[in-house]
Amino acid sequence: MAGHSLGEYSALVAAGSIDFADALRTVRKRGQYMQEAVPAGVGAMAAILKLPAGKLDEILVTAAQGEIVTIANLNSPDQVVIAGNKGAVERAMELAKAAGAKRAIPLPVSAPFHCPLMQPAQQRLRVDLDAIEFRDLRIPLINNWQAAEIRTGALGGIHGASRGLGRRSLVRSGCGRSVGRTSPQHRSRLKVHLVWRSERQGEAEADSRELTSLS
Repeated sequence: MAGHSLGEYSALVAAGSIDFADALRTVRKRGQYMQEAVPAGVGAMAAILKLPAGKLDEILVTAAQGEIVTIANLNSPDQVVIAGNKGAVERAMELAKAAGAKRAIPLPVSAPFHCPLMQPAQQRLRVDLDAIEFRDLRIPLINNWQAAEIRTGALGGIHGASRGLGRRSLVRSGCGRSVGRTSPQHRSRLKVHLVWRSERQGEAEADSRELTSLS
């Protein structure tokens, strides 16, 4: 089983690790916590298309100016989603276009998901997850922040749904490829970009519906 971000809850249910009712209650709270983590208008997300390789890290550092802007999703070698404070995201979009990106598109989402601004939601959700019974999985799960195989209930809880808020995701559901099937160049970029620089950085749900038309 496998699922991206919110979909990892579905995967855990299907694998027999958590009850459907527990998943529904937790997902509802998860959405509430994420929406309350950042006031409306403070955060933003954007998709950067066909930015020349090797330029994104420098762009994000330059655009931050004391605020937060980070990689949220690597959807393909040619499409990266960034998230953070609205001003920093907007600066990064302009810098990306100046650096040769084909397009930089703001996403119509309600919060800056999959970035450290979501850490308050992660901390609140951890309490709810600690109250759920995670059983050993009937079917192994590949988690979406390590691409690691999970079989036991302890790992399913800690490194699956719980840690899913604290790491950026490897791939999003619906993109039609897995880490194992990506090109060597893409796997190399995943290895470089998909590990958080700090244990304290958080992530949360990115709405893949807004990204489908960009794929």
